[in-house]
Amino acid sequence: MPRLLIIIPTYNEEQGIEKSIDTALTFWRSQRDCQTTIVVADSSDRDRTREIVAKLAAQNPDVGHHEFPDGTGRGEKVRVAAMACPDFDVYASIDSDLPIAMHEFRAIVAAIEQGADVAAASKYVPGGSSSRPLHRVVISKVGNRFFNLFLRIPVHDFLAGAKAWSRSVNAEVLPTILNNQFFFDTELLYRADRAGKRIVEIPVHYVDLRVLTSKVGLGKLGLEFARNTYALLSAERTRPPSS
Repeated sequence: MPRLLIIIPTYNEEQGIEKSIDTALTFWRSQRDCQTTIVVADSSDRDRTREIVAKLAAQNPDVGHHEFPDGTGRGEKVRVAAMACPDFDVYASIDSDLPIAMHEFRAIVAAIEQGADVAAASKYVPGGSSSRPLHRVVISKVGNRFFNLFLRIPVHDFLAGAKAWSRSVNAEVLPTILNNQFFFDTELLYRADRAGKRIVEIPVHYVDLRVLTSKVGLGKLGLEFARNTYALLSAERTRPPSS
C-alpha cells in the first residue's frame, strides 16, 4: 500500500483551517488503497491557527503539525516539510482553502501512483475550468504565457495550488529549488522537466475567490514573476556542469 504525504501550508487562517483538515481527513480515510498522512506546515502567529492545528494533530495520529517562524514563505514550508519525511511513496501539496474537490486531488495523486513523476492541477487542459474573479483569470493567463515563453516547458497551468510528486522528485529535485515563496510551484515544474522527469497535467475545476485589492498588487505580482524567472534562468546558466 503506497504511503502518501499531503502538505497543507497555512498562514493565519483560523477561519477555515479546521474545516479544510476535516474535509481532507474524511475523504482520505475513505481511500483504502493508500495510507495517508496530512502535515500542516504552519507559520501563523497572529491568530489561533497554530492552536487549532496543534489540537487536531493531538487528536488524530494521521495529522502532523510542522511549525515555522512567522514570515516563512509558502515554498519553504512545502519543501522543508516534504524533505523532512523521506520515506513516503507519493508527496502532494494543496492550498489550505482546498481550491479543488478531493476527488480531483485524488486523480492528481493517482497519476504519480501510475508512473508520472510530477502531476499538476490544470484549469487549461481539456476538461479543466475555474470559478474565479476576472482579475485572477487575467493574472493566471498572463503569468502562464510568460512562463511558457521564457521557461519553454509544455505546461498549461504553472500556478494552480495543487500538485503531487514522486519519491525520486522529492529526493532529487526539491533540494535544488531556490525559491521560498509562491514561485516554488513553477520552479518545481521547471527543474523536474530539466531533470528529465515526466510531468502530467490533470484537469480540475478550480475555485479561487481571493481578491487582490489594488492595481499595485497586480503590478507587484507581475514584477515578481519577472524577477523570479530571471533569477531561475540565471542560476541555471551559472550552474556548473554535472560530472
